[in-house]
Amino acid sequence: MDYVNCGTKIYLNWQKYKKLSKYNTMNNSLDFKMIKKINFINFNQDRSCFCIGTDEGYEIYNCDPFKKIFSKKIGKFGISYVAMLFRTNIFALVLKNTLSKNNENKLLLWDDSKNSKIGEIEFSKNIRNVKLRKDSITVSTNTNVYLYNIFNFKLLKKINTITNHKGLVEITYFKHKFILACVGEEIGELRCFDMLENKSLRINAHKSMINFITLSGPGNLVATSSVKGTIIRVFHILTGQLVKELRRGSDKTIINWIEFNHGEEMILCRSRKGTIHIFNTDYKKNSLNKKNKFLSIGKYFNNFLPKYFNSEWSFVHLHFPNKRTISTFLNDSKHIIIISFESIYYKINFTDKKYVTVLKKHL
Repeated sequence: MDYVNCGTKIYLNWQKYKKLSKYNTMNNSLDFKMIKKINFINFNQDRSCFCIGTDEGYEIYNCDPFKKIFSKKIGKFGISYVAMLFRTNIFALVLKNTLSKNNENKLLLWDDSKNSKIGEIEFSKNIRNVKLRKDSITVSTNTNVYLYNIFNFKLLKKINTITNHKGLVEITYFKHKFILACVGEEIGELRCFDMLENKSLRINAHKSMINFITLSGPGNLVATSSVKGTIIRVFHILTGQLVKELRRGSDKTIINWIEFNHGEEMILCRSRKGTIHIFNTDYKKNSLNKKNKFLSIGKYFNNFLPKYFNSEWSFVHLHFPNKRTISTFLNDSKHIIIISFESIYYKINFTDKKYVTVLKKHL
């Protein structure tokens, strides 16, 4: 492999694991010590766990029931990025090399059970995003997306993108389907690759720069938002057809989190204002909530109403002002969990407006 062309240096000491050890969620008690600084929070692939990178190392938590599983001190300045491989002992780590964000360009594939690295890839540019599958590693930088075989670190694909400071890339995680979605080389362009069928699709998702991308778990839908932050567009992954247009609001802001529920009937988003919205996608007929009245009106008066009324609005609003968070649905689609960078865990039942329940705990 030509390492110069892909801009990487590679070290590998991988032994093929027939069995990956799993963490026991019954061990370890909660640590209420609040001196750590959280640099990064990430869910694992099936949303059963979340991991945080701190100025001391990394910590692993079970989502529901909430419980601290494990913590590790590593790196002089801690961890700037961490990703789990499902519930196994394998992690992707980016060490915080300095007190600034410069030179965070080395990816470690780490075996926590042996307290040693399996391999590393050094890039010429800072790492923005890492996605792990059981068969591959996807890494994004400002201008490229790289796909590697996880066992021998062979470069499988290199994708050029428009300048992309967030390193936007999403993948599906299950063996029967491998979809990779990232920004294209034009403003507002979304690219979707079916890696198993060797097919690709270009979608003109927005007129302005794409700011967030997320795939549904089954891989049927992809959702995007632009830097304007007023609209979320949901597309069918195979055809590129627009399934639903969802309106966060009319004023400009940054949407910095979007997530589907497991059945693809609902989607949530979080904006920089601290508001979390939950929408129906109506992708399946058994949607749990009725459509908003504005959408019903718009069906009959599309020729007369501005586009503002043709978009569907959220049916749940949750406000977390001045708090940076990430969120996901639980499997029952009745609860969401919210993790804040202020070390607080929330579990919220949003289905009964009269008796909304909130569980709050400290990391």
